[in-house]
Amino acid sequence: MRPKNCVFRSFLLTLTAACAVLPPEGAAATMDDFALKLKDSIGLVGSNDRAAAEGLRELAASEPASPLRDVVLYFLARAERQIEPRDAIGHLRELLASFTESPLSARAAAELLELEPAMDQSEAVTALADRHGRDHAPRADAARLYLVAGERLAASDSAAAKRALDRARHLGRGDRTSRDAAQRLRELRSRHPELAPQTATEVYEEARLVGAEGDPPAQIEWLDRLIEKFPSSPRLGDAMLLRARALGRSQGRSAAATWLESRAKSGTSSFRASLLHAAANHRWNADEDDRARCRVDAVEVLVAGTGPADAVDRADVDDRAAALGQHGARGGLCAIKVPT
Repeated sequence: MRPKNCVFRSFLLTLTAACAVLPPEGAAATMDDFALKLKDSIGLVGSNDRAAAEGLRELAASEPASPLRDVVLYFLARAERQIEPRDAIGHLRELLASFTESPLSARAAAELLELEPAMDQSEAVTALADRHGRDHAPRADAARLYLVAGERLAASDSAAAKRALDRARHLGRGDRTSRDAAQRLRELRSRHPELAPQTATEVYEEARLVGAEGDPPAQIEWLDRLIEKFPSSPRLGDAMLLRARALGRSQGRSAAATWLESRAKSGTSSFRASLLHAAANHRWNADEDDRARCRVDAVEVLVAGTGPADAVDRADVDDRAAALGQHGARGGLCAIKVPT
């Protein structure tokens, strides 16, 4: 069962919006009474589903045109999941058909996919997720909807399942739903290796996602794959900088700087300047000001030989050099050789 603060959030938002358009006095008093009963019934969902369902059915019958009917239908379906699953499916279908802009529609669609055994056609599942997981849907609810869709599609349409799970990961941004989707995707790829990232862009995106999901070793592994297999990719520089940040999180800033310096021995001047500039940032944040000063000196030499600042911001280099000078770093301590 999801935490109660999540359960009530959409309810409170919907209640606020509904009350804002009601006339004062009698109608507002009626709505206050209705809302209080609704709140009490929702509070029973998950702990006393039969009592919750009884109260919610009474509210649904007493106010069929209520502006809170989508809330009633959603929590009634939640209460009836175990005791009357066919009725729950009917409530969810009514909500999705009648309240397409409801903030609860993505949640309702996910619940429907979990409950409705007949909902197994790839086109129908994909259409449901795309219809209710876009635009107005809260991001976390849309992520869960795509996760459930990916799980339903895994056995029948691996490509569609992959697309749904990818969407869940992008929407989840490293949260539990994103990590669950990543696990399902790994299981899917173990059965269908062709679904693994193939292009440099796909590998880079996978690295970004696994990093957000809290797996630096896997992120470094994907980035190493990109660096090795796609040395001419426009993503190469970004991949190296991202790998250094991942290394910095797992092994420290000094390790990140050392790795970047080892990679800055070949390539164009702007490419080497970009890596050394990042290395200087890592050295500075590791309180290695003298060594950072060396890298900034090297960047200044390289930037001087390039055109407009296409890889490194010249003003940023100047600012960093001035800041390091104020910290007492001495360019004379540098022993780095800058290839020209």
